[in-house]
Amino acid sequence: MVIELDVVDSTNNYIRNNLEKLDNYSLVTAKHQTKGKGRITRSWFDDRNSLTSSILIKNVKGDPKHLSLIASYAVFKALKDFNLDVKIKWPNDIFLNDKKLCGILIETIITDKIDAIIGFGINTNTKAFPESIIATSIYLEKGILVDNLKLSKRVLEILVETYEKNNIKEVIELNRNNSYLMGKKVRLNYYGDGIEGVVKDLDESGNIIIDTGIATIGVFSGELTLIKDEK
Repeated sequence: MVIELDVVDSTNNYIRNNLEKLDNYSLVTAKHQTKGKGRITRSWFDDRNSLTSSILIKNVKGDPKHLSLIASYAVFKALKDFNLDVKIKWPNDIFLNDKKLCGILIETIITDKIDAIIGFGINTNTKAFPESIIATSIYLEKGILVDNLKLSKRVLEILVETYEKNNIKEVIELNRNNSYLMGKKVRLNYYGDGIEGVVKDLDESGNIIIDTGIATIGVFSGELTLIKDEK
């Protein structure tokens, strides 16, 4: 089921509010979101030109924490169709030339089962960003206009195929080999604790491995920011 909307507060909210009516793997896409959300209550910049979509997964099978890796895998693969040298910034962003190209937001609804909403925004046809936003778009990089619905369907196709195959080893390997953060010094905001260290690996469970200099820790969720070397 594909639902195309002109304007909505957010495609994630639309799915949440219409959960019982929607089929598994429904794709909801909108030309404009008035209250698009990023991670940790951030807003999503939307100039009505780029891609804003969400996918519903009903009755999640396997480990729900792997959905962020699967979503990053699907978006990465879809963007490679444009011959872009994209990288995955754990846990939910896609970067290009040190600028944000895509953000992914996953929400879960837990009752007697777990349903998941995978929201993704890709900067496709945006021609300019506010100075406060360090981002880029496919248009700015390639000078081409993208069919947002076609790209959304491509992400859906890859995501569903990957999720159904449940080959998490392949998913983790792609995330590891195309990491934006590998070998870089970062600060991890983990449940209020600030931890600094160097990203060393993504383990077989999908945990990011950070060497703090005192200990090596593995975490699956949190907010990472790069620490730039002071000169």
